[in-house]
Formats: sequence, C-alpha cells, structure tokens
Amino acid sequence: MRVGRILPPTAVPMRTITLLSGLSGMLRGQGEVERFRNELKTWTGVDECFLLSSGKAALTVALAAMKELYPERDEVLIPAFTCYSVPSAIIRANCKVRICDISPETFDFDYQQLSQKLFNRRLLAVIPCHLFGRPADISRIKALIDDPHISIVEDAAQAFGGYADGQRLGTHGDVGIFSLGRGKALSTVAGGILVTRNKALAGLIHTRLEAVPEMTALQQLTLLGYALALMLFQRPSLYWLPRLLPRLKLGETIYDPDFSISRLSPFQAGLAKAWQTRLVWLQSRRRFLADQLLKATGLGSQPQFQSVDGHTVDWLRLPVIMASETARMRLLQVSQNRGLGAAASYPDAISGIVELSQDFAEEESRNARWLARHLVTLPIHPYVDKRDIERIVSVFPALVPVREETKTGLAEVIATY
Repeated sequence: MRVGRILPPTAVPMRTITLLSGLSGMLRGQGEVERFRNELKTWTGVDECFLLSSGKAALTVALAAMKELYPERDEVLIPAFTCYSVPSAIIRANCKVRICDISPETFDFDYQQLSQKLFNRRLLAVIPCHLFGRPADISRIKALIDDPHISIVEDAAQAFGGYADGQRLGTHGDVGIFSLGRGKALSTVAGGILVTRNKALAGLIHTRLEAVPEMTALQQLTLLGYALALMLFQRPSLYWLPRLLPRLKLGETIYDPDFSISRLSPFQAGLAKAWQTRLVWLQSRRRFLADQLLKATGLGSQPQFQSVDGHTVDWLRLPVIMASETARMRLLQVSQNRGLGAAASYPDAISGIVELSQDFAEEESRNARWLARHLVTLPIHPYVDKRDIERIVSVFPALVPVREETKTGLAEVIATY
C-alpha cells in the first residue's frame, strides 16, 4: 500500500470557515434549514423543495409519494449503468427495478430499447441519470412518453449546478434529485435535495415528511466528526491513512436498500452557507482541470467528451473509455502505485447486482456490462495540481487508452464483447 501523496478519486475541500458555519447552523436550528431551502427555491426556480439526509433518501420519498398517487403502478425504469443507490432507493420505496440499456457514447439511455419499454401500464417513473455531470436528453424522453401517469425523475446527484437547454439540470422533469454527499459537486458531508413542480405530489411528500425524524444533536455531532475527518484526510498528503483502513470501504459501490432516512440537519444547512459562491468556484476549477487533461492526453476525441447542444459539460470526474479490460486494469494498478486518483466506476451493470440479477434478461444490459469493464475515471477536483496533471498524462502513452474504433463509434467493438 502506497504511503505518501495520493489523490482521492473525487473530493470537495472542507474549510475551517465551512465547519464554523455548520456549528453556527446547529445553534440557529431550523431557521438555518429554511434559509438553505429558500435559497434553493430561488436558484432552481422550483417552489417545492425538500431537504433530506441523502440523495437516495430524497429519491425514496419521491417514489413512495408517486406510488401513493398511482397505487396501480410500482415499476421504475432506470439506466442499466448507474449508481447502486438508485436501485437501493427503488426497493426501499417498495417498487420494482426495471432497466434499460445505455449508449456507451453518451451514458444516456439506448433510446431504441427505451421506446419499447415505455409501453408498460405498471410503469410509475423513468429515471434518467446525468452521469458524471453529462446531461441526459430529457426532451427526447418526454417526446417518447405518451402516458401522463409516467413521471420523469431526474437523477442530478452528480450534476448539481449543470445546465442543458438553458435550464438547470434537475428542473426539466417532474421531479429532480440532487446529492450533497462526500465528493459530489457540492457537499454538506451528506444530504439530499428533492424538487418538484407537481403540487399534488408535493402535498403527499409534505405529509410523508411529517413522519420523517429530524437528526438528533448526537447525530449532528457525528456529522461534525466526519466533516473534521474529511477536512484532514481527504487532502492528498494524508489520504493514504484512511485507505489503510478497509472498514471505511473507500471507493466501494454498495447496494443497500436498508438505509436510514431523516431530514437534513441544521448543521448540514450551516455547512451550505455561501454555497452558491463555492459552487461556482468548484465548477470553474473542475472545468479548468478537465480541459488541461483532455488536451494533454488527446482524450477529447472520445465521444462522451463532445459538447451537448453547444454547452460545455460540467464534469464531476472524467470518464475515460479504455481500449481493453487489460489496459483498464493496468491503468488502475499504475494509479494505485503512484497515487494518481484514477478509479473504477461502478463494478457492474445493475443486472450484475446479485440480489436483483434474476429479474433481468442479458440483452437488457449488454452495453452497460461492456462499459463497466472498460471505464475508468480521472480526478479533476481542487486538490489536483499541475504536478498531478503531469503525472497522470505521463502514463497514457504506454497504456494507449483509446483505439480508433472509439473515435467513431462503439457499436462494432461491443458486438464482439
């Protein structure tokens, strides 16, 4: 195990002043939560906003309310390649997971397959995911749905602050979900945001939240301890230390529908003080680092890095498609040895989750399974400096991460997989 400078795959710096704002929020109580909620309403332009303990908690509450609105529907359609928190929340809401394959060139739905799966009278919602910050095509999904009882729930957990079609990601669909977890675009250690313009749905959510507990003072102090640990140990000079503790499960993707749900605490709302200024700075820093890496490595020719409707994508981390599984494993090994912060993405398609695998046919996730075995992500968070960029760039010529086929299309490559 390397001891020394190690880049975390993703990180949001935790400053002393931010911690002090969190402590001040604890003293102010619910007034601090209301302050944050009102700022979010203005920022998103959506009047109904709910704050919860995590993004998956927000998604669970939204789906449970939708199911109450349409009790004859209980199936939720998601991309076959996405965060395991999404199916965890669906199961937690007593719904059934259905999957649709993706396009590995855009990380969005395979729209030919999606058009077939939308004709389902038990379908409650479709959840497009703005994976790594790249916008899904919500307008195209809306055009395909002709059933007014099917809701679009935007998973903007990795795209807080992003835009598409002149509108903030997370505000295009019937419901938007954001995450404030560790390593997201903006972090309050943990936390989730739910926004909707559907008044009937919002009324049901309000009623459900009456039964959702607030965090206790002890729970908020635990979050304070976690925030202190983040402030110290996500720094590259000390990140090697928590990596020595396997119980922390750093970087692991876990399917766990048995998670707790509570409301966002005043401490977390306090951590979000001056969040809009910080978000702009974090976005600008990630854009700069992404541009540096893409230019220096030549990876900008990969299809996922092309602009979306003329907009620059606000990447959370850079997703790179390797030419082979062997090249991917070599890069991850080199990264581990040198502390470069390159990381595997999700370990498998959703169809590979043992607890769910029996529900899916093989053809529903062919592209997703291929991508899971060829994708790595590169860090572009503020702890990355010029020397890190040079070290990351130096490993690519030997590994040849992209071959000619990936510049024009991946269909032929995947067909041989």
